[in-house]
Amino acid sequence: VSAQHRMPVHLSVDASAKKMVESATEETPGLDASASGQVDIWSTSTVAAREKVSYWRDMVCNAVFGISVETMPEQFSARITARSAGPLRFAMSESNPYLIARSKGDIDASPSDHVSIYLQLAGQTVSSMNDEIYTFEANDIGIYDGRQPFRSMHGGKRAIAVIPRAMIERRAPWLTRTPHHKLQG
Repeated sequence: VSAQHRMPVHLSVDASAKKMVESATEETPGLDASASGQVDIWSTSTVAAREKVSYWRDMVCNAVFGISVETMPEQFSARITARSAGPLRFAMSESNPYLIARSKGDIDASPSDHVSIYLQLAGQTVSSMNDEIYTFEANDIGIYDGRQPFRSMHGGKRAIAVIPRAMIERRAPWLTRTPHHKLQG
């Protein structure tokens, strides 16, 4: 049984969101604004126990997201549901705690000029970048510069938006003033 599923999704997008996707696509040559509506799901629930760690490390973290897995618990369980709309990517992820990193080598192998916005929904994530450490609990929001190395102990449930840097700099430049930070409420 395959651990990745592709499902067509037909979502209603209001005019404002549609304009944002079209605008981002115009600003990023070579990208198609007409999103397919495809949702990708990766889950360890359909993978044999002895293969969960290697599947998640090789097929999901490294190949899809350009990050490395440094440690994992023996009873590992994780799921990510992701969707793209033009140059925008959105994901919901849930897992028991495991350590990930995006090293200089990962960045060189899979460069990306993006900003990721994380909303911790449940559990806890502890993230470090440039000698700064942040702990994210439920309802905390973090901003991450995709051009910078980081380490993070992911745990719980989170929503992630990956947005081209140029789009953020035009619409909310204050979000990119520091490469990694936690929004204060």
